[in-house]
Amino acid sequence: MPRKENQSNRLASSIFDASALGPIHRKDGPIYMHVYRRLAQLIDDGSLIEGARLPPSRFLAGQLAVSRFIVSYAYNLLAADGYITSRGRAGTFVRRSHERRAHLGGRADPSVPRPSATSAPMFSVGLAPVEFFPRKIWVNLVKRRYGGMSPSDLLPQDPQGSMTLRRALANRLAITRGIFCTPDQIFVTAGMAGATALTAAAMIRNGDRVLVEDPSDPRCVRAVGAAGAALIPVPVDADGMRIEEGLASCPLPRLTIVTPGCQYPMGVSLSVRRRKILLDLLRSTGSYAFEHDIQTDYRFSGSAVRSLASEAEGNGVIYALHLSEIVFPALHISCVAVPLELVESFRAACAQLPSMAGPIEQGALADLVRRGHILRFFSASHAACARRREALREAFAELGARTYVPDAGLHMLVALRSLPDRSALSMLREQGFAPEPLSRYSSSGHFPPALVVGFASVTEANARNAARLLAQYVELAH
Repeated sequence: MPRKENQSNRLASSIFDASALGPIHRKDGPIYMHVYRRLAQLIDDGSLIEGARLPPSRFLAGQLAVSRFIVSYAYNLLAADGYITSRGRAGTFVRRSHERRAHLGGRADPSVPRPSATSAPMFSVGLAPVEFFPRKIWVNLVKRRYGGMSPSDLLPQDPQGSMTLRRALANRLAITRGIFCTPDQIFVTAGMAGATALTAAAMIRNGDRVLVEDPSDPRCVRAVGAAGAALIPVPVDADGMRIEEGLASCPLPRLTIVTPGCQYPMGVSLSVRRRKILLDLLRSTGSYAFEHDIQTDYRFSGSAVRSLASEAEGNGVIYALHLSEIVFPALHISCVAVPLELVESFRAACAQLPSMAGPIEQGALADLVRRGHILRFFSASHAACARRREALREAFAELGARTYVPDAGLHMLVALRSLPDRSALSMLREQGFAPEPLSRYSSSGHFPPALVVGFASVTEANARNAARLLAQYVELAH
């Protein structure tokens, strides 16, 4: 019997025709996802029999005229989802159906699913590993909310957001951030852009001077600039925003936009000394700070950093928590907690802005927060990100590349000899890779050539191949 099985494996490998994968259209998305989906379909419909041997990645890559790393990545995804298994030098084989069921069924916690293949581009910036999100629980929560709909849910909703969600968020901010506020001080917005647009509408008048970090998230800069603010870029170093330099240029800004817990995209924290300078400014003048909380929960080393709003004790700090960065991007929900004296001006502003997610999604999110599901998801997500961060760091180190891996956040910086041109970036996107030039985040252009590389979408098994493929398109600095 073993002899027959080996013969059938050799036969399956020898007659495998790459044309069975169909034509590859780059416009249809990442090539590795095309290879993954077609092979998975061939296995599911029995075209590739159980126990069949797949061709070596180098051989199949040659047939498809793509990089070997593309095929290796597709194979790794198939192995992660239980379709195939590697037997070392013997080759890669299609799993038997009972082996696949056992592979997929061995989960310790059914509320935290196994990672599965997603279409998220590799090295995507600002994405948490959504494959760990409890999708079945989310669907059940949404269904329950739909089942309990009342006629009032069909009417225009409070532009400030669902009271149920605001209560849940007020409780979460008190427990996890030390920010004590009432639900009336919380505004639910349409993601980061909505949070920034709301704050700008409530706070900025044409010509008001605003200090912004350099580099910083361009979405935030665009939204504040569109409100008529006079933007003053302030450099960022290892201790965060250089507050003293900003105040030398503008002693009394209307607003200071800062990411003190995890500077975006540099990943540094605002030092104690600079926090004190900023807080002293807020207490002694009518100036305000707009604190963005971006990926602060994803801290992998160093001490936990207290939020600026908790230190200010409700005086002078407008705080924004971007839930889409923690949960999943398609949710597109953020929240803003404002000092009591600003509640009315924010209410007037939010009535003029586009609405956010509907009452069903907001109610389901409130249930997810109140029942602790979000904590279990985050625990699994944080552990996976820690492993992926280390694997990618090691992969770049093997290539001799210079990297900066901050204590917090979901990305690292990879130094380049020179900035890639548009054609190189376009080819990377065609291959399903989405790193971003650091220059995209800077208005001054004073930073050396580097890529912002997200690691949440790169599994440990694929880190080495992903780093090598990136090195084919850009010149890594050593």
